[in-house]
Amino acid sequence: MLEVDELEYYRQEKLVYPHGDPPVFSDYDAIIGLSQVLSKVAVRLAKQQTPNVLTAGVSASVMEVINDFSVIQPLYHIGYASALLLIQHLESPKTPCTTIMVQAEQWPYPTDKENKS
Repeated sequence: MLEVDELEYYRQEKLVYPHGDPPVFSDYDAIIGLSQVLSKVAVRLAKQQTPNVLTAGVSASVMEVINDFSVIQPLYHIGYASALLLIQHLESPKTPCTTIMVQAEQWPYPTDKENKS
């Protein structure tokens, strides 16, 4: 389970370092983003990995291919339950079928009043 601070995600030029360490997903074949920002995080993390990484996200296109074998299916089309079933039945010759959920803490952006003080 990754926790990604969305505000820090943008402040650090879209680099994701869960718990201060670079992400390593050699044992996983699925990354799911649970919001629009996190869908982008999921895609970015998947692109950093070897092939055979499945990603699903709410803001993804109907189908997009990245790496050699990474398919993005938007969750608003297939639903969370369907995404999990798809992951469970994903056949990958290189890695076992496991899941990884990408989540984040929502931090409100400062208002103009807060910026002036």
